[in-house]
Amino acid sequence: MRQFDVFVLNRAGNSELNRTTNSGLNCAAAPEPPFTDPALGWFFTDSFNKRLNESDAEWIVFADSSIDITRDFLNNLAETISAFPMVDAFAPRIRCEKTRAEATETAAEPAQENGLARGEANVQWESGFILDKKQGVRPIPEDSKIRYAAGPSPRLAAFSRRIVQRTGAFDESLPIESQLLDYSLRMLHAGGKMFYVPYLVANENTIFASNNRRDADKLDVNGLSSNNFDKNLIPVLYKSLGFGKVLPLILRRPSTIMPILKNRKELGAKRDKATVLTKLKENFLKELY
Repeated sequence: MRQFDVFVLNRAGNSELNRTTNSGLNCAAAPEPPFTDPALGWFFTDSFNKRLNESDAEWIVFADSSIDITRDFLNNLAETISAFPMVDAFAPRIRCEKTRAEATETAAEPAQENGLARGEANVQWESGFILDKKQGVRPIPEDSKIRYAAGPSPRLAAFSRRIVQRTGAFDESLPIESQLLDYSLRMLHAGGKMFYVPYLVANENTIFASNNRRDADKLDVNGLSSNNFDKNLIPVLYKSLGFGKVLPLILRRPSTIMPILKNRKELGAKRDKATVLTKLKENFLKELY
């Protein structure tokens, strides 16, 4: 059995990135792994589900093609897994180089007093999510220490094989930006837990940063944008957390009421399937805020 399988998702809009990356990944024809190892499997796909049954590794990394999966990152992940054997999934941080325009806008701002970010004025960080009573979810604060997470970045997560077997397939009826969050919330009902560990860091590909950051809102680089909020977030939270948790969001965004009513039977069936054998306890749910 391999230690890691890495699923690299070719998301629409990354055409420039798919031709070349700073790892030397040349995807003009068929994608090639940036490096190989007997303990490592690579799966390049436009759908996480397509090849999920081919994986037999102990841990599976799900990554967007905008993320630079390196040997150092996987070694760091292996050490983190060893340090927290009771955890079933991890939400890594993503180190993003600011574009020239972004760096100019923030040139006068002090560097963040975060251990990893201190002195790096041209760097911004992307992390996972915690739950929020008003917004549904919000990014994990950059000064957070090790803690439980409700979900990872839309672009990177790691799950143990044992929890993937219990959680099942991804819900590909959802926008791709929402699928990892949905999977993580469903994982909670399967008895899993996700950790945010601030020193577990991957880098964004520099070519993605320079060519595609202008599409950040479209690609939800900094999280789940307010665009298509009803499609991105409310169905996800309703499936795993119930109507009571999404009601404040619906009331603040009346335009989301009709899509929920229109799809209530389908969403109800998905909720029943996700929660029928739930192991999620209310006292643990409080730790995700």
